[in-house]
Amino acid sequence: MQNPETTHQQYQRTSTLYSLIQWGSGILALSLPLLTASFTGTQMHQARIAAAVGGVGLCIVGNLSRKEYEKMADTTDRIANVLTDNTVAWVHTLTQPTRTALRQTQSFTEGLTPPPLFDWSELANGDEHPVIAIVSPMGGGKSRLAKWLARHVIFPAQEVDIAAIDIYGRKKDWSTVASTPSDILELMREDLLILQTREGNYREGQDNFSPMFRIFEEAPDTLTTLSQIKDAQKNTLTPWLIKYTTTTRKVKARMCLISVKLAGVEIGLSAETRNDATIVFPGLKGIAKAMGDERMLKLGTKANKPLRDQLLSALDGLRHPALIFHQGTWYPASIPQLDAHGNTTGQAYHPELSEYIDSIATYLKEHPEVTNRDLKKNWGRNNGANAQTVDQLLAVLENYQKITQENGIIKWLKREP
Repeated sequence: MQNPETTHQQYQRTSTLYSLIQWGSGILALSLPLLTASFTGTQMHQARIAAAVGGVGLCIVGNLSRKEYEKMADTTDRIANVLTDNTVAWVHTLTQPTRTALRQTQSFTEGLTPPPLFDWSELANGDEHPVIAIVSPMGGGKSRLAKWLARHVIFPAQEVDIAAIDIYGRKKDWSTVASTPSDILELMREDLLILQTREGNYREGQDNFSPMFRIFEEAPDTLTTLSQIKDAQKNTLTPWLIKYTTTTRKVKARMCLISVKLAGVEIGLSAETRNDATIVFPGLKGIAKAMGDERMLKLGTKANKPLRDQLLSALDGLRHPALIFHQGTWYPASIPQLDAHGNTTGQAYHPELSEYIDSIATYLKEHPEVTNRDLKKNWGRNNGANAQTVDQLLAVLENYQKITQENGIIKWLKREP
């Protein structure tokens, strides 16, 4: 397709030629009679006839040139208007960014607004987070993170029955640990009986169960070891895994899978349950593992480089960063400073208070605004809790943002953790 600007220039040159022809024809037509004045006799008669014919011809040519010029002028004006309109389109076409540039600009713009940090309290919702997994190389703080999740995030301010299943587990690290194949299978069988009873009670309307939390450490090696025992996988291991990855959250029983490896089968997840899992990658080691993965979650692929840049921007400056994958979406997260027992400053575990927690929480829900004195007088005396115990309980509840205390008035916060 010819450039409209070139066409316009050609028309301008042609119209100038037609204009010169018109003026030349007129001048020649006027000069012919003057030329015949120099002829005499027969020559003069013949010259006058020729001048008349020539003048008429030049007038015809000049007239045709004038008409053609008028047409050309009109066409030129119209082309000039089109040229003006098209110039705007050309400028837009030539200056608009390419698709690649748009993607780069979008990535840069998005990188300026990092996504918000993950809210750990969401993990208490077992329907949204039925399966929790922690993946990181050795020394990544997986065990203490699991303890913190159990005691302070998923079942806050409650006495939790925590048991670790780990063929490399040490008793000094856990209050309850099953490390030999026989101990692991025995624990699993006991769990299945407890869960069967709880599920029956749940169907009858009961929901006040004491929390259970199972930490399945080094799942790949443990699963391989147990699967080699005759009938263990069919009768015990598989039913136990199915329970803890599906219905147990209804009866306050949750599980956390821990592994140094990242693959569905290696952390005990099938392809169907992968998007049901909430996978935590703690610390710099865990983050590096997630960002190098091109096979399972694919954060390390070339196409996800903008996403990696965005996540790194959100993690910048965090003392204990983490990445979380949930239902196909990545989230940056910040882990608090934890001790070996999974406690943070001000979040020490109080097992001696656990027998009172549910009772005082129920009382405060029923009395959302009460004075400290009335609480100690009415609830404390009826439940055998002295003033010091009540103050300790209130400190625990306030630490978990269940209540506020001001000027001796206790107010229950209606939102659940």
